[in-house]
Formats: sequence, structure tokens, C-alpha cells
Amino acid sequence: MKKVIQSNLVLILFYIVYLFLVYLLFMDYFTTILIIHLIFIFIALTPIGEGIMRMLNHTKKIVLKEDQEYLFPLFEEVYEQAKEENPRLSSNIKLFMNEDPMPNAFACASNTICVTKGAIQTFSREELQGILAHEFGHISNGDTKITMIFCIGNVLFMVFAFILHLIYIFLYAILRSRMGDSFLLKIMNGIKNLFKRLGNFIVSAIFSLNSRNCEKQADYFAHTIGFGSELKESLFLLKQIDTSGDLTIMERIYATHPDLDTRIARLEQME
Repeated sequence: MKKVIQSNLVLILFYIVYLFLVYLLFMDYFTTILIIHLIFIFIALTPIGEGIMRMLNHTKKIVLKEDQEYLFPLFEEVYEQAKEENPRLSSNIKLFMNEDPMPNAFACASNTICVTKGAIQTFSREELQGILAHEFGHISNGDTKITMIFCIGNVLFMVFAFILHLIYIFLYAILRSRMGDSFLLKIMNGIKNLFKRLGNFIVSAIFSLNSRNCEKQADYFAHTIGFGSELKESLFLLKQIDTSGDLTIMERIYATHPDLDTRIARLEQME
């Protein structure tokens, strides 16, 4: 639990504030909303939710013998080290792949790690192990579960926002029929759009900030279980093929990963 809080503190604190706001807005229905929320979370943490997340992320089973003989042994080697570091780590974590040509890997749901076709073709065996160790860090730190809970809550929030938007449209239509295109209505519309944009910015910025912290903690986990050097080499390779260039201020705010130089330097300091 300590690792989960350490890795996802920003998102957890925001989520508490979010639930409090929902309570203030829908006080009479909050118990019902909370029950619905918990039901969705329960489903997300079951094999049904696992299957849905795998489908949404276009993962597929590794069926070719050549791929199995190459990927499964290196996956199991990292898995064994991860279990030694965190004995409570699930014994049902499975490796999948998808056809994305970009070199990437990700963890999702509770027991899924996926590598892309591009990653398999780009990275060496050792570099892949460093990347897998990083993804095991996300699962060990509870990042994937917290992200699912946040996404479920965000969907519910969007439903609430849509309801409020319909109420606003109804009231706006009544006022407009009586007042015409008055200056007051234009101000009301401007304030509504401002709050909408501000809300989207806050949610996205908080999620990105939390994601960057999760990446930092997952890198640390990879180092702790003995694959920090391998992860560092994979990041060096990513840096060579990165064509994104310098990020603007807004791009940095919305970035879900720390920049590669920062991650590499941090791994070097760990060594």
C-alpha cells in the first residue's frame, strides 16, 4: 500500500477532492452514485475487466513458436526477480503483444503486460528485459489499478457534466427566449466555456503529473530488481530515434512521461 500511495499520491488526493465535489453537487444521490461507482470498479478488477482492457489496447496472445521461444524465457526471468522484490505480486501476470510498429510496451488492468511488434524488432534481449522490468514496476506499484479507477470515475464525471450541460442548455434557452441575445447571456456562456476548458486542463494536467511520477517509480523498480542498466540502454536507443524535438510549455504540462534525458540521468545516479 505504501508503494501505491507513493507512486500515485497526486491522483489519489485529486480523487478524494473529486468525490467530495460529487457529494456537494449530488448530495441526495451520492450513496447511489458511490454504489454504481464501486460496482464498475469491481467489474474492472475482475477477469471481465481484464479482458475488456486487453481488447481496448489491441493486445493478442503470442502464438508463434519463434516468438514464444524468444519472449517467454526473458519475461519469466524478469518476473522471477519482480516476485522476489514484491512477493505479493500476482502470479497471473501474462505477456501479450500487438502489431504497433512503434517500439513501445505497456502494462494495463491487473495482470497484463504487452510489448509491441516494433519493440521486439528494435530492442535487444537485454533491453527488452529492462523495459519489461519497468512495466512490472507499474503493476507492483498499483499504477494500472489506480489508472483504471480514475478512468471509471472520469467517465462518471463526464456523465454528471453532461447532465449539468443539458440543464444549462434548458435554462439558457428559457432566458434567451425572454431576454434575447443580451450581454448577460454572452457573459454566462463565456464563463461556462471558461470553466469547461479550465476543468479539462486541470484533469489532464493532474493525470499527466501523476503519470510522470509513476514512470519515475517504475524506473526505480526496474533498477531495484537488477535491470536498471538494461532499461537505461533501451532509453538511449529511444533517444536516438526520437523525432519529437523540443516540447512547448503546454506539451510539457501534458506529457505523461519525463523526458528521456531526465530518466537516463536518474538511472545513472542510481547506479
